[in-house]
Amino acid sequence: MKALVRTITLILFLSIGAYSFAGKPPIKLGDVSKQDIEMTVYDADPNADAVILCDYGYLTFSYNIKEGQWENQLKRICRIKILNDDGYEWATEQISLYDDNNTEQSISGIKGFTYNIENGKVQKTKLSKDDIFKEKTSKNYNRVKFTMPNVKEGSVVEFSYTVFSNYITILDQWQFQRSIPVKWSEYKVCIPEYLTYLKNSQGYGSFYKYETTSKSQTLSWTSTERATVSLQGSTRPLRLKIAFAIVMM
Repeated sequence: MKALVRTITLILFLSIGAYSFAGKPPIKLGDVSKQDIEMTVYDADPNADAVILCDYGYLTFSYNIKEGQWENQLKRICRIKILNDDGYEWATEQISLYDDNNTEQSISGIKGFTYNIENGKVQKTKLSKDDIFKEKTSKNYNRVKFTMPNVKEGSVVEFSYTVFSNYITILDQWQFQRSIPVKWSEYKVCIPEYLTYLKNSQGYGSFYKYETTSKSQTLSWTSTERATVSLQGSTRPLRLKIAFAIVMM
C-alpha cells in the first residue's frame, strides 16, 4: 500500500554565526509510566503489533573554528511499545552513517533500556555495549545496529543517541509516520539568527503543530497519531517526513 508523503524542504542561506539551543524533550529516558508497560492493546489501532509512543529529535549547528566548517548534531530519544511477537522487529534499531574522505557522520552516547512487568513490579534491563555493532555496508556508508535486551510481548523499549556530522548540505530526513502507529513525533531545528531560510512544503496532509520563533530561529514540527485518510477512493496511511537542503553563500 503506497503511503502519502509530506515533504518539507528548507533552503538556508548561510552566514557565519553562533547559536545555542535548549529544549525540553516530551519524554525523558528512564521515565516510563507503568500504564504504558501494562498496555496490552493500543486503542487507536487494536491490530497494531507495536506502537511508537514518542519519537523526539532536535538538530543543532555549531561552527568548528579549527576546521573552518559548520557541523551539526542530532539528538534523538525514542520509546516503543511491543504489543506482540510480530512487533519484536521494532526492538532493533539501525542507523546509517555517511563516511568518505572529507565528510563524516559519527554516533555517540547510545543508551537504551527495556521495561517489563515481572511479579507485579517494573523490571529495567540496560542495553549493553556488547549489543551494539558497527559494520561497513558500502564504500561510503557504515551502519550501527543494536537490539534491545530482554524483549518480550508487552515490553517497552527506549533508546537515545547523538549523531554528529560535518556534512550539512543535505541533512538526514526525519520520518514522522511509520508502518506502525506513531502516537507522538516531534522534530526541532534551531538555526542561528543570522540565517535566512526559505520553506517549500509539498505533499498531502498537515502537521498537528508547526511553530517558529523568529528570535532564535527555532523551527518545530509535531505529528500525532491520526486516522487514515482517503484519496481517490482508496484508504492509505498518512506518511509525513521532513528533508533539508542547505545552500552555502
